[in-house]
Amino acid sequence: MDEETLIESRNAKRYKGVSKLLVQDGFGVLTVEKNALLIMKVLKIDEFERTRDVIQILYESPLLEDEACKQELIVLVTAEEYQFRLTTTEWTKGGYEPVTTSYLFKRLILKNINSGELEQKIIDYLNLAVNKMKANLRVCKYCKRKFIIEDMINNNVCHGCASEYGRVIF
Repeated sequence: MDEETLIESRNAKRYKGVSKLLVQDGFGVLTVEKNALLIMKVLKIDEFERTRDVIQILYESPLLEDEACKQELIVLVTAEEYQFRLTTTEWTKGGYEPVTTSYLFKRLILKNINSGELEQKIIDYLNLAVNKMKANLRVCKYCKRKFIIEDMINNNVCHGCASEYGRVIF
């Protein structure tokens, strides 16, 4: 990852799946771009989405590889902070369709943090997020698969099995 590729992405309203984040445009590197480069180095990833002031990074933790359900950690990067967001499911009104979204888990304010301790703080926040994601998983008593609580009708029955075994109609 180099600075030139990150600068190139400034012209896009949304920028995804790029392995190069900067291209020299004469203005130098923005603070948000420096912050993104650091966390992407720690996460060992190079995919992102971008608006002018925010870079969004989706991270699938290797610590969750053994889990049956797919969970992502979303990191929103600004010039001032990292927002660590966890995935959730929102059920829309009317058709009751599940939509993947996220909620704020932790915020790491970058003011007054020296670069020597920042990488360790990022790792600590990532570990906290992964532990929270694991704690949010529940096992369906019928299919034995793991789900986040929003994908279950109670603590131990998923939506699919509720329809099949519990005569619940969605």
